[in-house]
Order: sequence, then structure tokens, then C-alpha cells
Amino acid sequence: MKYLEDRPLRITGEAYGLHCWRMLRWVSELRLLPAARETARNPLRRPLLYGPAAALTRPGKILLFASVIVLLLGYRHNQGFALNTSALLFGLLGWSALVGWWYRPRVEVERRGENWAVAGQTYSARVLLKNSRSRPLRNFVVREMAVRGCRLPAESARGYIDTLPGKSETEQVVEIVPRQRGALRLDGVVVDAYYPFFLTRTSQRYELDQELNVLPASIKVELPSLRLLSDQAAKSVNFGSDKGRRERALDYVYSRAYQTGDMPSRLDRRASARRGEPMSKIYHGALKLNPEGLVLIVDLSLASLPLWKPRPDDPAVLDNRLALAVEIERRARGEGLALEGCWWNNDWRAVSENDNFYRQVAEVTAVHQRHLPDQLDRKDSIHVLVTGRWDDLLEAWVDQWRAQGLMLLVVLLPEADDQSGQLPTAAGYLEVRP
Repeated sequence: MKYLEDRPLRITGEAYGLHCWRMLRWVSELRLLPAARETARNPLRRPLLYGPAAALTRPGKILLFASVIVLLLGYRHNQGFALNTSALLFGLLGWSALVGWWYRPRVEVERRGENWAVAGQTYSARVLLKNSRSRPLRNFVVREMAVRGCRLPAESARGYIDTLPGKSETEQVVEIVPRQRGALRLDGVVVDAYYPFFLTRTSQRYELDQELNVLPASIKVELPSLRLLSDQAAKSVNFGSDKGRRERALDYVYSRAYQTGDMPSRLDRRASARRGEPMSKIYHGALKLNPEGLVLIVDLSLASLPLWKPRPDDPAVLDNRLALAVEIERRARGEGLALEGCWWNNDWRAVSENDNFYRQVAEVTAVHQRHLPDQLDRKDSIHVLVTGRWDDLLEAWVDQWRAQGLMLLVVLLPEADDQSGQLPTAAGYLEVRP
């Protein structure tokens, strides 16, 4: 409860004194310095990093500090020497700044990069630089403008361009590291010139607005084939329960190598002993599905989010669930299943392209209560429900749509340890762990 976004919500029917107590705690813990203006833990470093001294490089600052020390310490003992040396050093810095401003790079820039990134990973874009003048440009780098929620690479790690001849162009890679999931806007790029002696820095800003959809950090999960899961679930639904498979009510066809998602009851022990590897039995007799697309149903509710809190304390729980949804979409795309749309807690949004889906993932927020869709009409698609907890109401909702012939798969990523192992032991239910 340190930010303005954490202001407690008023709950209907709750004691007003309890709400006042929460408001008092929120005010007492509120940050005095907004995070947008905080650039370092030590506020004394801000003028050195972003004040007038930002026009000096590290060697320039050392030279300026040395000239001041020589002037102050040597003034009483050797006045002429101290003044001449300090004047020479000050003059060198001033002359370097003047020459750098006169020969500052004037270029035409164009950004070329994706509209999405992953939190905690480096986002790279290519910037095309065109020098339309006949005079060459020397000693400069290109970087992104500072954006809240992102970390710029160190100055020594930025791409350095020694010389750009006149009437020529070049491409340069600029990098930035988003810290967390969200929809960001990149303002543009900055060209920092260090000509002539790397003592001063001349910055030229170029506005290049671009939306950047930051996805949550990837999680390592092993997802089986969605088509395989749908086939297993179709056989189970066709025979009313999973009992038919266990009792070999289907016709045996052949055995193949074991794949992730196969039921243990399908293991062919004789074939496994002969081949020296796990083998699974394949049966025919159930309806074969030919799905045309994928529909994602993502549960955005969190059991750990009280009604009076506008957002969760730890966003990692929801971010992991969204990262799982992204992995499912990528797995479906690899199997030829196009994403038709997403249900975000009873809010239907169609998906026309990947950038549109990534924008939805970056913008959604956690909710207090679960809301399931009342209408699912895409019978030729695989519906995948991504949730963090399992209960009787959700089981009844899934059984209702399965009884109507809808292919609905359930993928559970437990948001707490007590939610693990709650799924039914039947086809179409999958629990994953990062």
C-alpha cells in the first residue's frame, strides 16, 4: 500500500471505521517521492545523473572535479599556477562542449522492431540512421528514451558508431529491458555525441512513438499436444466416462511410443519390454475431432485478492497464469490451430492477429470474483480454460458444456499449494507446474 493505485476500496455493508483504518494505513505508508521521479536510492546523485552535469561524461566530470580541487587547494600557495591550470581545464571543457554542439549529429531516424516484449528480457529494435548532409558524423551512440518501468543498458554496452560518412545510412540496434508486464509507450530515441574528446555529451532527441506490449515472464512448462488431449477427451465423452478406456471397450489398433498426456492405463507392457521404452496402446471407436481453431477462457480472479484491495500485492500469480495462456496459444499455433478469441473473465475479445492478443495479455488486470461466460457457440473449436483453482461450481460449469458436445479442456496452474491435486482424474484435465 505504497502507491496511489493502492487506495482501499469501500465495501458495501462493511463497518465504516474499518474502511477509515485502512485509509489511515494507506496514507501513512504512501511514498513521499513518486516512483516516476525516483532515479536512484541516493537523491544526491540525481543532479549528477540528470542535471546540467549530464552533459559531461565520466572523464569530463573527473576533469572538472580535479580543476576545482586544484583551484581551491593551490590558491593560497601558488595563485598564478592554480589559476592558469584551472583556467586551462575549464577552457578545455568549454571548448569541447562548444565544438560538440556545433558538430552535433543531425540525422533522420526510423525504428524497425516488434510491438511486443517479455518482462525481464532484453527487447531489441533496429534504428535506421540517415545522414543527409555531406559532413561526416563521428563518435556517437543511439539509445532509447528513458521509460518508466524499463531499464536502459549501461553506457559502455551501447552500440558505438565511430564514423558515419555523409550521404550514407546505417542500422543500429537499441535495447531496453522491461521490468514488468503492461502496455508501454516508447517515446523515441536519443543520439548522444561524444565528439571531440569524449569529455562532453551532446544529446539529440527524436520522437518515434511506438506501443510496446510487455508480456509476463515466460514459465517452463511441458504442454502436451492439444489435438491429442482433445482426442482423448472426445473418446471419454463419447462413452460417457473414462471407464470404457480402462476396460478396453475400444478396438485395439497398434502401439506407439509413449507421449506426454497418455493415460497410464494405456501402457503396453509387452511392447515396452520388447522395445526397451514406454509404449502406449492406440484404440479406435470414438469420434475423431477435426478442430479448426482455439478459444481461450482465462480466469482472472484471485482467491488471495480481498475485496478492499484494488490490485494484488504479488502480481506474479496472475502473470504466471497469463504466461501459461501465451504458451498454450503458441502451442496451438504450432499445431495449426488459429486463435479465434479470448474470454477474459466473461469479457469476449476477438483476436485478429498475434499483436492484438499480446495487447490483451498486457492490459488485463486481476479481478475479485470469477465470472464465467454464459454462451459458447464455437463447436468446431477447442476451448481451453486456464484457471488457478478448482471447485464444485467450476466443475458443474465444465460438465454442462461438455454435455452439450463442446470440446472443453481444463488447464490448472495452482495459485496455492492447497489447490494442487484437485482436478478430476479424467481426460481433458491437465495440471501443470512451472
